[in-house]
Amino acid sequence: MEENLIEFARLAYGEHIIRCNEQDPDEVACFLMLDGEERRARKWLAFAKAKRTGDKQSVRGLLVYLFSNYSGPLNREKRRWLKEKIDRGEITLKNLTFEMLEGTHLEWHYIKKLVGKEVNSTREKRRIKEIYEQMELAPVEA
Repeated sequence: MEENLIEFARLAYGEHIIRCNEQDPDEVACFLMLDGEERRARKWLAFAKAKRTGDKQSVRGLLVYLFSNYSGPLNREKRRWLKEKIDRGEITLKNLTFEMLEGTHLEWHYIKKLVGKEVNSTREKRRIKEIYEQMELAPVEA
């Protein structure tokens, strides 16, 4: 049960990164690792660190894309609803939730509308991976 709660906390942290109201990654690291899943926690922490040290809009857009495309099977009805909300400007990065994104499989066109610019996902993935790898080498501080 505890493992599920910590995984939920990690997903919530990802949502907060998108909304720009996440806690400092150094302050929440131990909490996100309570179930012993340090690698999973570091992935989210790497996103937060990348957002704080680089192009925050691109990091946010990449997270929206990943939540949308890799968090469940395609839900056509939800996808249609979200695309309409994005097109009308009724949904922004500030009010997006994991539940809204899950299974919508958004194309980059919609991510661009949300972010306000093109996202170089290859560059951002590479930068986040570098941060993640640096974190793997550093000891976890309690």
